[in-house]
Amino acid sequence: MKKVIYFLLSIILILAMVGGLFLVSVIYNTPSKITVDAFFFQPQRNYESRISEPIKISDYTDDELRNKLLEKYLIEYFYVIPDVNNAETRRTKRGALWLASMPKVYNEWLETIAPEIVAMANSGMLRTVKLISAQKIQSNSKQNPYWRVEYELTTWERPNDFFALPNKTVGVLFMQIHFSPHVMETMRTGESVLDYLESGKDPAAAFSFGIIDIAQEL
Repeated sequence: MKKVIYFLLSIILILAMVGGLFLVSVIYNTPSKITVDAFFFQPQRNYESRISEPIKISDYTDDELRNKLLEKYLIEYFYVIPDVNNAETRRTKRGALWLASMPKVYNEWLETIAPEIVAMANSGMLRTVKLISAQKIQSNSKQNPYWRVEYELTTWERPNDFFALPNKTVGVLFMQIHFSPHVMETMRTGESVLDYLESGKDPAAAFSFGIIDIAQEL
């Protein structure tokens, strides 16, 4: 009787070994049957974060292009990151905001908005900007028209507090906008657009877009 039991156990052990070898061989050969699909995510709209081919200007309507440039201007005008060096540099370096602003507009920004940005950055705050709408104000004037521009500011006032909700505010500016849907040949500094873009500077400033005047009310 014991011999029969031992014989059966031997058969079971052999089957178990064969099954184990089969399982190991299947696992060993698995990598050759695996395919990996690569996906790239573009979490930001900033041109420096993109890895795909830039969108062509012709893919936008004139209104879409104007609104994108307008939103870009508002971002440069209001945004805050918790970096004092960034805020100070924006006050001293002639960047995209300066290039797209008449001197009066830029000087008013230096006097009113820039100090607020420095103070907020020094407190570790973060502020993002979004364009809500831009509506042209009808006028018989032959000058560049004013637009009623509504925007939203989202401000995180308490740094490193994951439970703090941001403060959202909506504002309105009346902006006199110059815009034509093309890229300029020469920058305001006298530099050619090609040299400007080759140097890696903000391409938004290369468009024929500028803010002539900003008012709180008309």
